[in-house]
Amino acid sequence: MDRQKIYALLYEYQRAHPGFNACCSRKGKGQYRRLFRKFGNVQKLSYDQWLKRNAWMFRPDLEDKYWYFDPVTTAAKFARDYENSRTEIVVAVNLYAPRSRLRSEFKKLLEAHHPDPVGDRRWFDEMTPVPISRRARPTALKEALTVYKKRYELPNATLWEVGEAAGVCKSAQTEHGDTPKQRAQKQRIMTAAVCRYLRYARNTMKHVGQGSAFP
Repeated sequence: MDRQKIYALLYEYQRAHPGFNACCSRKGKGQYRRLFRKFGNVQKLSYDQWLKRNAWMFRPDLEDKYWYFDPVTTAAKFARDYENSRTEIVVAVNLYAPRSRLRSEFKKLLEAHHPDPVGDRRWFDEMTPVPISRRARPTALKEALTVYKKRYELPNATLWEVGEAAGVCKSAQTEHGDTPKQRAQKQRIMTAAVCRYLRYARNTMKHVGQGSAFP
């Protein structure tokens, strides 16, 4: 997986997100203000500036995460530090239980939840503040975004016309010498392809708006 392409596509998806764009125009006010505070103003930041500002969300420093036990004594501490965490687990320990039983239970806990059975743990993309799916396909993401943008540019065009204007699905592009039957078949194929691209792009936009995972 080419991570730089994925980061660049996340930036482009944020710039194309209607709600986030409106929030940036209002200087961080509105429904997506949390996303604005998290990623910054994508209308004003270049990609390099955006990546420099947000790199920590994609490449966490392992050394900063090497701690072992932290007593959680208040609900406020739990909410601030550990609620919805992907890298910690919060448990209650009965201090009056036998130590041998506690050791046994801790062993079971590690076997069930620790990402590596032996030695140091490794970071996975899913453990970062903005998880990047291992199944992310840059080409599909890029083509879906191209179709999504073209749909907004051509709101009155048919779906197959949007696909041709976006330059996707080359085999279904109509040509001057096509017969009426060939042309109709290609239009059906292109329409179905554009529907898939738009569905994929809108689903990805939903994740972008949540600011928690990509795609």
